[in-house]
Amino acid sequence: MFSEKFGFCYLETTSEGTFSDSLKDQVQHDIIFSFIRKTRGGGHVSPDLTGYVRHNGGKDFITVEVKNEKLILDDVYQAKMYADLFSAKYGLLISTDPVPSELKKLHIAIHVLDRSVPDCMYLAQCSNLGLIEPTSWFPVDPLGVGKPEHLVQHLIVQKVVYKRGDRTLGYSDSGSVTLLNAGIDDVEITAYKLDDRERTVLGSPMRISPGSQQDFHVFLDRGFRKNKPHNLLLWTKRDVCLKLAILFTSYS
Repeated sequence: MFSEKFGFCYLETTSEGTFSDSLKDQVQHDIIFSFIRKTRGGGHVSPDLTGYVRHNGGKDFITVEVKNEKLILDDVYQAKMYADLFSAKYGLLISTDPVPSELKKLHIAIHVLDRSVPDCMYLAQCSNLGLIEPTSWFPVDPLGVGKPEHLVQHLIVQKVVYKRGDRTLGYSDSGSVTLLNAGIDDVEITAYKLDDRERTVLGSPMRISPGSQQDFHVFLDRGFRKNKPHNLLLWTKRDVCLKLAILFTSYS
């Protein structure tokens, strides 16, 4: 999948602690290999796959840890260690089992997959043939648009209201979308976009606490049509884009 995205992707098997000279030449700090080879119990502890992609003159490292059993928290910290040592933009933890719901809930609660760099760990399920299940990525697809599962599932539209503005006073039409946060994590909305209109940045973020709901107000221009489906794009504080299909039908 990296080759399709970037055109160039180099990966090699490093599970035995052996790294080719060509790969070593790409690593800025070779001191990391000493820490990979030295373990308390002896032997080698290293990523199953290590490599990099090239794009626009730049280079991003990839580390991959593969498990043929249900993922546990220790696996997350092991994979994070490898990703951090290589300063990998793409730290992947793959299992033949589905990503456990308890790990998802733990990340939603305390962001256990986050790292010291802007990127996080990416979990996914693969088949026995090593093929990634595209819909299994958590918290986001590393090469996709970034749409966390907990936001998609738990930010729910409760009500949509259309209000006609007083044209004699120069007031535009407006809409109100009541959003319910049915998850366990705060959601902060920073910007929105209706259909192909320009993105509008809010003066201050709108925070929706778990279990609460708030009315999100949208300004409607003259090209707006009532009783027609519209796409409302919301951006969160982490610049995650959430797409909602809405229909303005009732008046307030």
